[in-house]
Amino acid sequence: MSTTSVEPATPTSYVPSRRTVLRAAAWTAPAVSVAVAVPAYAACSPASTKPSPYTVDWGSKVYTRSSAASGVAVVPGGVVGAQPVDIVLTSSVSSSRVERTAANLLGSKLGLELHHASPIRAGRDYRQTVTFTFSRPVSDLAFSITDIDSSDGGWWDQVELSGQRKFTAQPRGRRNSYVVGSGVPGNPWHYHDGNTVLPNAGDSRGTVAVVYNEAVSSISLVYWSSVGGSNQRIWLSDFTFTASSCA
Repeated sequence: MSTTSVEPATPTSYVPSRRTVLRAAAWTAPAVSVAVAVPAYAACSPASTKPSPYTVDWGSKVYTRSSAASGVAVVPGGVVGAQPVDIVLTSSVSSSRVERTAANLLGSKLGLELHHASPIRAGRDYRQTVTFTFSRPVSDLAFSITDIDSSDGGWWDQVELSGQRKFTAQPRGRRNSYVVGSGVPGNPWHYHDGNTVLPNAGDSRGTVAVVYNEAVSSISLVYWSSVGGSNQRIWLSDFTFTASSCA
């Protein structure tokens, strides 16, 4: 008896149908590139940290006076894209007998005004201290203190300033200057005689120009009179400095 062997059927290659392909594609999420808007000041790149010039115009809208004891300046940079530098001003007095007028810390075309009401008391024990705090370190800080003068029986302005800085005063001949002293405790800036009243913030004889040699984050100015009597006031000119463009 003969037998015939039967080979198993060989499967053919599998080819998916069009319907199957479409069904699978429906479950596949395409990769999409999404563009996200980046704020102008969101991050600091090495290129954006280059120094920018800044100028504080005390008579402009960059400065807001809150009271006779406080104010803030939001100073825009001189380089496109530079972030502002904030300057917070705080004033304190050493005695209740030191009365700041309503014009104290007022900004105008004359500058930033420091003003003590009459009758002022004589001596450093009756002083005002104004501190300027910068939101980040600044370099090459420069400004002038103006109207440092005197009046017999009225006032004799005395001014001190913190930090390492250099300064110049208007010369009056023979290696002397109209404003004398070095602007530190024990040797404050003051007019060379006790009875010379100068025009408000408009006479170079009563001006000291200050430049800071190193970067600073804050400075303090101390103001008082060595003679008791009338009211007294000085002004600070616009501040100029450089700082990193990026906070």
